[in-house]
Amino acid sequence: MEAERVYIARAWESDNFRPQMFGGLGMSAQRAAWQAAFQAELAARKEDSYAQSLLDLVKAFEKVQHFRVKAAAKKHGYDLTILRLTFSAYRMGRVVGVDGVMSRIIVAMCGITAGSGTATTELRVLLLDIVDQTYALWATVSLTVFVDDMSVEASGHRSEVRTDVAGATDYIVKELTHLDLEVSVKKSVVLADRLSLAKAVARTSKTGKVSAVRQSKLLGAPAGGGRRRATRALAIRLAAFAKKKGKIHALRKVGVNTLQLTRAMGTPAVMYGVFTCGMATTQLARTRSTIASAVAPEGRGKKPELILWACDCHTGTVDPAFDAHGQPIAFWAYAWWQQWRPANKLVEAAHAAMAVFVPGHPNTWKKAVGPVLSMLATCHRIGWEMVSPWELKTDVGRLLNLQLDPPAVVETETKAVVRRWRWGNICKDQPCLKPPVPDMTVGAGPDGIEVVLDFARSLAKSRGPDMDPRSSKPGDQPTRPAWCRLSPTANGPRPDWRPLGSGQMMIGASCAPAIRGPCSTGIRARQSCHMVVGKCPPAECRSLLHSSAMPGRGC
Repeated sequence: MEAERVYIARAWESDNFRPQMFGGLGMSAQRAAWQAAFQAELAARKEDSYAQSLLDLVKAFEKVQHFRVKAAAKKHGYDLTILRLTFSAYRMGRVVGVDGVMSRIIVAMCGITAGSGTATTELRVLLLDIVDQTYALWATVSLTVFVDDMSVEASGHRSEVRTDVAGATDYIVKELTHLDLEVSVKKSVVLADRLSLAKAVARTSKTGKVSAVRQSKLLGAPAGGGRRRATRALAIRLAAFAKKKGKIHALRKVGVNTLQLTRAMGTPAVMYGVFTCGMATTQLARTRSTIASAVAPEGRGKKPELILWACDCHTGTVDPAFDAHGQPIAFWAYAWWQQWRPANKLVEAAHAAMAVFVPGHPNTWKKAVGPVLSMLATCHRIGWEMVSPWELKTDVGRLLNLQLDPPAVVETETKAVVRRWRWGNICKDQPCLKPPVPDMTVGAGPDGIEVVLDFARSLAKSRGPDMDPRSSKPGDQPTRPAWCRLSPTANGPRPDWRPLGSGQMMIGASCAPAIRGPCSTGIRARQSCHMVVGKCPPAECRSLLHSSAMPGRGC
């Protein structure tokens, strides 16, 4: 019965869809925050003024009046049978008990239960008129509504932005007051591209509910108004997590798997919101060091790069580098694939960002005030290149068309490049892991691309558990990276490689030129390499496994 109620509620949401109201299918909070950051950055590139007011309701679910929801449901065609059923559940008698002493039966005549399957839909029914009437009066503003959080933004001429944002904010506050809902004075703020404009909007507002700030958070993601880089929220979260390292180490001593604990609550907490502002190289190094010190036993002198590799091996993603590079690129892919913004706006923002982006400049990240330029800086760090606003060229020469390749393909490519990027950093720090020349090349001239590949997974599967780098049994043999050179061909790069080190086994793989991109790990005898994006038939991608020993190179 509950599933049927939720199905009816979702059907009503689909019939009364508003692009400004988030929280439904394909309308996540991350999308709302990304679109607001995108609009702020685009306004800054166009030299337009931009302002945004953020409104937060105090105990929104607890203060909803049932009779007001009923009137709105009748007006907008919401199923009254379902509404009557949920109200009956909300009004069930309840008691408060302390040490066996019970209070009288209490019946709540106000409020809806947060967490109920239809609670957010009922709040949406109540706020639908406010959204429609605000657009009827102020057509130049943009609204973002996510459950009980609302924002009003506008861009253009300074005076128009000031009056429109202040007027729309005052109207929304008054309408919410009429619905017996209270706007928080402490949490409601206004930010703009310049602090003077934010203060002007706060002074123009007659309700006195908003105060001017330099930067804030929109649905948990950093927001800075479009002209300044906002990373305070990320720094606060990282500092809060660093204080918990002692408790994590204490849990390790009693047998808790701290790797899974950190992956579940550490990395996601400190990396949320990176899709709006990216993460600079120094900040990324600080974040990776903090995560590495949490998952590793107590002690000093450990290298974060090696700790995170040992924890992740071939499938893990506890390393913050995956989110730091994956989020900005993946959200740009989602913007094209799901048409978060019109194509002409995406193209305009991309060209504006490319005009000010200088690869390798020390102040690049200071200028990365929004998701577009942050994405460009992120791509440059891992060796990617933006060929056009909808095309990205990977470090191994593969061309990703964001209008044709789904975001899942882009996310897979970013995870693979982060693993190659991390191995490259390890080899720079430990040069003995890399031989002076490739073991095997096929027509690789001076233009060949050098890529470091991790064969830990394939070696562990072919030789047994003794080759697993995470194993600590006596007599274990450590696995080492493989280094190959990609030979450019007419249809893409063609790789050939062998593992490095003592070399009790030789692995060679030769992909047909039709296969775009390198075959990574997961090599097995007479099987296609399943790590390649897409499928390559066994006849085109063969892996030969030889048991004969071969002199190794390197250490």
